[in-house]
Amino acid sequence: MEHALIEIRSENPWEDPYREHEIEVEDSMFRSDVESDASYADGGDAMLEQSVEQTTETATTWSDVCALDDLSIGAGTAVLVGNRQIAVFRISSAVVKAVQNVCPHKAAAVMHQGIVGDREGHAVVMCPLHKRAYRLDDGVGLDEPGARLKVFACRIRDGRIEVGS
Repeated sequence: MEHALIEIRSENPWEDPYREHEIEVEDSMFRSDVESDASYADGGDAMLEQSVEQTTETATTWSDVCALDDLSIGAGTAVLVGNRQIAVFRISSAVVKAVQNVCPHKAAAVMHQGIVGDREGHAVVMCPLHKRAYRLDDGVGLDEPGARLKVFACRIRDGRIEVGS
């Protein structure tokens, strides 16, 4: 066990609110591992898919995530399917796409807030934090070699959006 100093603020006006206390902590409490954080956010899948030929998941079951009318064309939303954060985008009146919600660059769960557009005839989403574009068809990163988003099967059924898992 290591000892660490932490700051505890007290509501008692007679005590020094900025005093330091020594407590015992485990080493693992202070470790920050971006890859493990990213893997956890996406349900255990690797964020930076390199040398992976198939990044689109084959659907075995479908999860109803929202009504089609809940999304405006060009907008995205974050949904939780099982333990995976997924970003769902409405591309047109009859086309929806789904990719991992976690940006592969810094493991931030922000892809659902990305700007949707078109690049060379492909629907793309740009990470709102890092301005890197990813194709929504296959998840390929267009601005960083080897970067990919995991793509999920997505469909419209009876006015509802469903994501495959």
